[in-house]
Amino acid sequence: MADKKTDLGKLGDFYCTVSSNGQIFVPVRMREVMGIAANDEVRFSFQKDGRVLFSKDSAASEESHGQKEKDEKDGEKIKDALK
Repeated sequence: MADKKTDLGKLGDFYCTVSSNGQIFVPVRMREVMGIAANDEVRFSFQKDGRVLFSKDSAASEESHGQKEKDEKDGEKIKDALK
């Protein structure tokens, strides 16, 4: 996570690139600030106002694969709702 000297409000916007495989490239500085390393899991949380929150998911390692399957089904529901 960001050190105490980092003023998160001054970091500004970060832009990520989505590959043709649907993978997201997260900029190095963003990974450093968020404490994200290779193979870490992150979470996308859909908000009622249309925003999507992106965060490091420290609890993900404790979740079962069953939860991932549920998330995939929820993702399909979201795709259907957005059509």
